[in-house]
Amino acid sequence: MASLRRFGASESGATAIEYSIIGVVMAIGILAAFPLLKEPLETVATFIGDSMSK
Repeated sequence: MASLRRFGASESGATAIEYSIIGVVMAIGILAAFPLLKEPLETVATFIGDSMSK
């Protein structure tokens, strides 16, 4: 019975779930930003490639 109470009072599992949710939300945000950054990144890469070939 005491171990069941300790398990119920433990917050380490809840913390792990919270961090997992934060990680998933951040990953979705980063993936959503990629289409917005595609053109600027291509421009920078083209500029660097052109500068190196001169």
